[in-house]
Amino acid sequence: MPAYGTTALLPAPRALVVDDELAIRSVLQRYFERRGWDVDVAGDGEDALAFLGATHLPFGQSYDVIIADMRMGRMGGAELHRWMAQHRPDGLDSFIVATGDASDEATAMFLAESRCRVLQKPFELRELGELLVEVRGRDRD
Repeated sequence: MPAYGTTALLPAPRALVVDDELAIRSVLQRYFERRGWDVDVAGDGEDALAFLGATHLPFGQSYDVIIADMRMGRMGGAELHRWMAQHRPDGLDSFIVATGDASDEATAMFLAESRCRVLQKPFELRELGELLVEVRGRDRD
């Protein structure tokens, strides 16, 4: 218990950035780190499972926000979202899909069914900040 008049430090918020484009991963990682977040990055959904906890692992990391590109090589955002719905449903409210083609039929259907928040590529960091306020319920950055 902290002494009278002192405050306990809150843990840093955590973000998982999942994108197959190195430039986007780097920009988002810097964005979060400059705001005091702890950040993990993954090149696709399968790599992200190492952070989230594969089905044979009892626990994975917990995140305040997960940003996943819709289309990636081995496992895209929709597949990662479905995995989370089955194995980590507690993280679905913090899931943001990044896509450059929200009008694609399969993407539009997934977005309508999942009701995920969308970060439309190309995006401005201001738009990301607005989504973070939505996801977290208030601006704590």
